[in-house]
Amino acid sequence: MRPINTKLSLLFMILLSLCMSRFVNAQDIIILKNGEELDVAIKSIGNDVVQYYERSDSTVTYSLNKSLIDAIEKNAGTLPIKTKPLYDKSQQAKIDIFSFFDLSLSLSYERMVLPYSSLQANVIFYNKNRSKGLEIGADYRIYFNRARLKRTAGYDLLHGTYTFLRLHYGYQKDLFSNFRQSTFTRENGIRKNHLVISGLGLGKQWQYQNFTIDINMSYLYFLGRSREQLESGKPFTVPLTAYTLGIYDGRNNKGVNLNFKIGFQF
Repeated sequence: MRPINTKLSLLFMILLSLCMSRFVNAQDIIILKNGEELDVAIKSIGNDVVQYYERSDSTVTYSLNKSLIDAIEKNAGTLPIKTKPLYDKSQQAKIDIFSFFDLSLSLSYERMVLPYSSLQANVIFYNKNRSKGLEIGADYRIYFNRARLKRTAGYDLLHGTYTFLRLHYGYQKDLFSNFRQSTFTRENGIRKNHLVISGLGLGKQWQYQNFTIDINMSYLYFLGRSREQLESGKPFTVPLTAYTLGIYDGRNNKGVNLNFKIGFQF
């Protein structure tokens, strides 16, 4: 009977090792809605949150909101995740407070286009002294939230530090005077500026329920042409090297811009 018991014990050990090997090699894959895949071991799946730990370190448990997840792949197959969107407030309308100090009106509309990024449309009007102008364009923003996404449930992707690229078109119309010393007379003229503005900036945005605070600074470069005409002369065109809009004051085709905006999320 001893040989039989030995064989049964050996068979039991083989089956046990196979089960343990299957368990050790088992893996779960969380597929996020942005296409990223997380190779993890799932601890639990709740109504709103999935808890998991990294396969290399089971001592730390992370939580991830289910609205960020597209599907979960387990050994038994693929488990789709169906929840209502967490980020139902992915749009913002904002106004620049600094623009009021220089008789300007600066409005922005921001909308999330991908996780971690957004597009913001900007329009600026101003009418200061003898100068009128319009500037329109957009910013492409990239938020630095990617590293936190794995650990945070319900994180707002339009909140935090970001960098952005700016591309604007500007039009400016000025009334100016030219004093003639020979006749001691003053002649009026019109100056029209057309320019393209581009640059890179850094900022931070805070979101409090429906309320938004947005502060950023950008370094900009512009190229354009200035067309001037006096009442008694012919028009002539020169390269544009100076441009002023609100608190932005550019010289030698470059300048720095600062924005402080408040807004409403919806």
